[in-house]
Amino acid sequence: MNRLTSPRLLLTPLKAEDKDLFTGLYRDPQVMSFIATELSETEAERRFAHTLTANNKLLPRTYCWCIKTRRQLPIGILGLSRYGRAGEIGILLRPQAQGQGCAKELLHLMQQRLSSETTLDELLLRTHKKNEPMKKVALAMGFKPVMAEPEHSRLMSFLWQTSNSALKNNKH
Repeated sequence: MNRLTSPRLLLTPLKAEDKDLFTGLYRDPQVMSFIATELSETEAERRFAHTLTANNKLLPRTYCWCIKTRRQLPIGILGLSRYGRAGEIGILLRPQAQGQGCAKELLHLMQQRLSSETTLDELLLRTHKKNEPMKKVALAMGFKPVMAEPEHSRLMSFLWQTSNSALKNNKH
């Protein structure tokens, strides 16, 4: 996947120079409070190296972008993991970018990008059960609540089906 743009945001493929942003987000207790426990410096660096390596594969299963404002200010990262015909999206934003409508804009951008994908039927989004703003955004963007797996008891899962999936379901 290449560079993606929305009215206010620019997504560029994760690069080596994004290391400080990536590791900083995963080490920030405020950013991670609705996701998981923040990582140590070593763990964050290991995750960055793994993600960067995966990003550079010809057909990556997981792909990560750096989220920037139109003025090139890095404000977060967005990851898309694929599992067969399903995908999972993850968004980490710096605290100053939270509550500014960025998550909604990013979900809309990914929905537009993925709606024509013939290899993806659904997109999963997980958020902490107490993250009310993100739950509202997910519902507003057409994601439907689904049962979370027991190992993710702190999280609430939402599912969005691509138009490809809707067409397939209408054929039956």
